[in-house]
Amino acid sequence: MLDSLRAKGSPPLVLELGDFMERDPHKGAVINPFLLDQMEREGVAAMIPGIFDLSHWPAFRELMAGRAIRMLSSDVRIQEGDSLVPIAARSLVVTRAEVRIGLLGVIGTEEFEQVTAEDGIVLEHQDPAVAIAELTPDLRECCDLVVVLACMTDKEAVEFAEQLQGVDALLGGHASIASDRPLRVGDVIVNRSGQRGQHLSTTRLILSPHNEIVDWGGFNFRLTKDVPGDPELLQRVEEIDREAAQARLRGLRGDASRERQRERSPRFLGESTCRTCHAEQARQWDTTRHAHAFATLRTKAKSNDPECLGCHVTGAGQPSGFLTEEATPDRVNVQCESCHGPGSEHARGDAAVQVKEQTCLVCHTSDWAPQWDVAAAWAEVRH
Repeated sequence: MLDSLRAKGSPPLVLELGDFMERDPHKGAVINPFLLDQMEREGVAAMIPGIFDLSHWPAFRELMAGRAIRMLSSDVRIQEGDSLVPIAARSLVVTRAEVRIGLLGVIGTEEFEQVTAEDGIVLEHQDPAVAIAELTPDLRECCDLVVVLACMTDKEAVEFAEQLQGVDALLGGHASIASDRPLRVGDVIVNRSGQRGQHLSTTRLILSPHNEIVDWGGFNFRLTKDVPGDPELLQRVEEIDREAAQARLRGLRGDASRERQRERSPRFLGESTCRTCHAEQARQWDTTRHAHAFATLRTKAKSNDPECLGCHVTGAGQPSGFLTEEATPDRVNVQCESCHGPGSEHARGDAAVQVKEQTCLVCHTSDWAPQWDVAAAWAEVRH
């Protein structure tokens, strides 16, 4: 279909509504790049991130790096350092057949609430209607059409379209039941593309010489087995499926091996466990700056900075060690095990690691603490 349109001199604008990624991480390592390669070959111009993409943002961003497909998100920002910045372009302008088309992309409020951001990732959602109202006037100045891509249910998409001003079309998808054809909601052409890639959703807009919509239509084709496919591509899909199954098997074996290794590794127990036997030493620790080391990061907005965490928490990057303040609140601060090592072996009867000057110098380096004096510091923490 796309090839026939191009052959007729009517180049289509191909868009993706996101959440295309394979959920299994081992299979995804094979399938996701293949899918993106095919999207690029088909000329996909832009896509918005969906719920799963935002929930796995670092992996999704890495997957999209260097691609010709442009990412679009008008209403989601991410925290970088002390600032919140857009996760992608808030608007895009593309041209087809000398028609300038402004693109906006949003995710519904209910859908964003389903996003479970990874540890250390902070995402903020703006009301989609507010975001569209902010961006539409500038696009109307330079574009002939304004189109919104929306990760929304059918009901949400229709209700959202009723609020829009200055928008010509809304393309929606998520937990969606594809309509046979687009429909008109107020002044907005709405098309719902279904879910799980089961439809090729097409929207056709007929413009006057003054770029006014004089007619519209389209059809959403269900991609059943009856739809003829490219034999070479179908063969490649079968190969990819086999490679993905093998990758999943290797990955599961590796996961099991790492889990066994993790179980055998010494484990951090937290200062509350140490305190049960070493109450006097724990009370002395309470009076030191080690006991409040994490607060220093909070005051400097560095509590998610991996370069700082290692010296202000216990066991960062190690099995059973610090992950995030929310996930492992009992591993914040420089606790007993930061210096004496994981406590599981000591709890079984082994001697704790003896602290030496070199132990301190791991964090108290000349770069970070040029005035640090080991003798004075030792007097403060000795117990």
